[in-house]
Amino acid sequence: MFNPQAAVAAGFLDEVVEPARFQDRAEEVALELSHLNRKAHASTKRKVRKALLEELDRAIALDREQLLTA
Repeated sequence: MFNPQAAVAAGFLDEVVEPARFQDRAEEVALELSHLNRKAHASTKRKVRKALLEELDRAIALDREQLLTA
């Protein structure tokens, strides 16, 4: 189990805010995200996730193969 600061350090959260600032900060972040180039953002996410998705595809294929030969 992680406390909030440890969760940020581990990369599970981007930031921690006080409850009283939560709504305002959420709106600030939403506004920041709304200015991103959606196509470029999506392309970057695909590139970052490519190796993981390929590994998942290999694992699924292996599972299917083993299931069919069992």
